[in-house]
Amino acid sequence: MHIITSIFDKELVTRLAKLKEKGIFDFYVRKFENNSILFLYPNENEFFTYASILTLSNNIVLSTRNIDQIFGEVLIGSILLNKKIIFTDDNDISNLLGDFKNYSIVKESDLLNEIIKVENKKESEKRIDIDRSFIVKGVGTVSIGIVTKGSIALHDKLYLEDKEIEIKSIQIEDVNENIAETNSWVGLALKGIEADFLERGSILKDSAYKKRKEAKIKIKKLDFLKEKIEVNKTYTLVSNFIKTDCSIKEIDNDIITLNIKREIPIEKGDKILLLRNTIPRIFASGEVL
Repeated sequence: MHIITSIFDKELVTRLAKLKEKGIFDFYVRKFENNSILFLYPNENEFFTYASILTLSNNIVLSTRNIDQIFGEVLIGSILLNKKIIFTDDNDISNLLGDFKNYSIVKESDLLNEIIKVENKKESEKRIDIDRSFIVKGVGTVSIGIVTKGSIALHDKLYLEDKEIEIKSIQIEDVNENIAETNSWVGLALKGIEADFLERGSILKDSAYKKRKEAKIKIKKLDFLKEKIEVNKTYTLVSNFIKTDCSIKEIDNDIITLNIKREIPIEKGDKILLLRNTIPRIFASGEVL
């Protein structure tokens, strides 16, 4: 099974896994008990990457070694998304959790066993979220990304909006494969598309789709943050590899309509985080309707 875990302690992740690639964030890999764990570590100079890896991950490892501002902001994002948090036992943080129950506290030696206690949702739909794309001489267009729904296979036909694309080859951790399952971190050689048409945040699906510049979101926020959501207020929207500005168009109780600065491939069921300029920057989560 492939598992994606976000982690925010550099010393801890280097003890748990091997660095495979540095990019918009860092990718670490660990094989454990017939599972492949992809650890995502944020770019410390780009706060949106903290939100990005939270939306991409199955579960979240939060070291309690340092209870600082970043710890608090990541904790808020994790609670808003209701994703399983695995705390280390360095310090007692029970007074910070309120009614939140989706967590465990373990010793570092037990972290890997706790991380693999996850079940990937089985979906027939196929989707890959793209991190980056480039040209390789003699190969053509290559895209690096994560299989976020279903599984993909060699020679599958996928779509970038309404343009059909074929998978020529699949690599997982530099090994050629015929199939890639959900949460696999993949490199794909693609036929029928130029790299310039694939940007960070693009998605490939098994059916045609349209991008959006407007979306209805069922929003969730924590009352103690005291953020008054009003028409025309602007925020940053983060979802998987997507980051863009947006503004509030309409409000109907917990349903808001967003005007999005640029067209993005966002779909029903996608989870988002909204960021503001004041601390804590993560203040709301949402599900696309």
